Amino acid sequence: MNMTRFRRLVVNALLLAACVFGAPLWAAPSTGGGTTDDFTHEFAALEEAVTLLQGVRDEASAKKVMVKLRSTFSKLPAPVKGSEAELMQWARLQNRVSTEMWRLRKEPFWETQKLQEVWTLISDPFSRPGSLK
Repeated sequence: MNMTRFRRLVVNALLLAACVFGAPLWAAPSTGGGTTDDFTHEFAALEEAVTLLQGVRDEASAKKVMVKLRSTFSKLPAPVKGSEAELMQWARLQNRVSTEMWRLRKEPFWETQKLQEVWTLISDPFSRPGSLK
C-alpha cells in the first residue's frame, strides 16, 4: 500500500470517527471567512450526489445517476486551501456519499454501470480532469 493511500485511509477513518461522535454536519468555518468557491461547488455537488444515490434502486436509475455524477464531478476542480471547518464538512459529506456507495456495492449493476469509477471521481478530487487546471 503506498503512502498516499495509507494517509487517505487514516484521515478518512479519523474524520468518520468525528462524524459518528456527533459533530454537526454544517459547522461554520472557524477562520472567520466564508466558504471558498471550490468548497461551495463541492458541497453542493456532494449533497446532490447523496440525494441521487439514495434514489438508485435498479440498473436504469443507476445509469442515469452515474452519467449525472460523472458529468458533475469531472468538471469540478480539486478544492484546496480550506479551513478546518470546511475540511470537516467535506469529510462528512464524503462519508454520506460513501455510505450510499457501500449500499450499492451489493447490487448486481455495480460493475456494469461502473459506479466504482464515479465513486473515485467523487472521493479522490485529484483524479478529476478538472483538477488539472
